[in-house]
Amino acid sequence: MTGASARIDLSAIRHNVALFSDMVADARICAVVKADGYGHGAAAVAGAAVEAGATWLAVATIEEAIEIACSDVADDVPLMILSERPALELRSGWSELPKSKRLMVASEWGARLIDSLADDPVPVHIKVDTGMHRVGVAPGGAVALADLVSSLPGLVLEGVCTHFAVADDPGDPFTDVQIQRFDSVVTDLAAAGHHPEIVHMANSAATITRPDTHHNLVRLGISMYGAAALKASRSPVAVRPAMSLTSSITSLHGIEAGESVSYGRKWFADTATTIATFPLGYADGVSRSSAAAGIEVLVGGRRCPMVGVVTMDQTMVVVDDDTLLGDEVVLIGGQGGQEITVDEIARRLGTIGYEVLVGLGRRITRTVVG
Repeated sequence: MTGASARIDLSAIRHNVALFSDMVADARICAVVKADGYGHGAAAVAGAAVEAGATWLAVATIEEAIEIACSDVADDVPLMILSERPALELRSGWSELPKSKRLMVASEWGARLIDSLADDPVPVHIKVDTGMHRVGVAPGGAVALADLVSSLPGLVLEGVCTHFAVADDPGDPFTDVQIQRFDSVVTDLAAAGHHPEIVHMANSAATITRPDTHHNLVRLGISMYGAAALKASRSPVAVRPAMSLTSSITSLHGIEAGESVSYGRKWFADTATTIATFPLGYADGVSRSSAAAGIEVLVGGRRCPMVGVVTMDQTMVVVDDDTLLGDEVVLIGGQGGQEITVDEIARRLGTIGYEVLVGLGRRITRTVVG
């Protein structure tokens, strides 16, 4: 462990899920808790999301599904694994998967693999590639794949889905292209006699901006954690951040004008300066280039810039002369009327809030409240 703590506020998770429950009317909410609940703790987030009205959960891997199955979440909550998994992974974990599992199928290979493992029919969802070009069956192959799924005794066709490439940019016309392609697939499936119960395509961004994509299930990811789903700096929905991240000052020292800080001597003091160090570094998910990107922290309710390159275990900031050893450092969250958000950090680093959250390392203590 480091001298840092991530505070996970489950009341914020519940608040955010409830907001979206009101927004999507009759559509169900699938809470996405992959990557250890975006760094928040998958089991705790899953439980809070279900309490607030989510009726489905989603993960990325077999191991993540087993973790949820071993948690206190009700074992009848459908648990979706969001893409086809490698054969070795699926075979090795098959016996530990819960009965509530839902698996993705995007190929004949994937369908036959599940069929070879299943003792009882497994609900599957056909994933259609409408333009993301990551995984999924081509639109023109969806009916043939549905025919195959329906012919295999170990599978039952429960759903059909796709994933947006640019829903976070409401002005991008490619989202309309993907919607049209997906709607055509659903129509073609119906014409061929396939009527999946669950139709889903909306991620957090599309849930906010495109009610026409809600169908009967939406997949709530980044918005559930209180970070922005859209390229705008703040979410138009009043979500609450579920994580704050703090550390404390372990070293204080003065340097003279012209002296440098950290490896490579990338930063030099213009004047006599007080430097504070706190025990969190790039091994913990603080980007090595944070100082160059203009990342700040809060100390004593004031914004203090990081300086020098972040090292593996420690980071340096410029502080006022009245700063004391042991003073709290806020990397994410509020202090003294100021706030540092995940979205601000992501914007300065030229990335997205997802990467900031899931990059926080295991050495950081997670404390769950609410």
